[in-house]
Amino acid sequence: MKRKMVFLLTGLTIFLAVFLLISTSVMNHLQINNAADQCVEIGGSPNVEKDFFAFNWSFSCDID
Repeated sequence: MKRKMVFLLTGLTIFLAVFLLISTSVMNHLQINNAADQCVEIGGSPNVEKDFFAFNWSFSCDID
């Protein structure tokens, strides 16, 4: 019985960790896209550097 509880809690913890990582990545991608769209709307050229999951990213808007 205790082993079942340990496996259940371990599985739930792993699921929540993966869920949080994925949701953070999706939200960061949405923010990057929003910033780039707003840069284009004002006539700028967006420069975005990001890693695969978009946890580390930088953004600049060059206006000519």
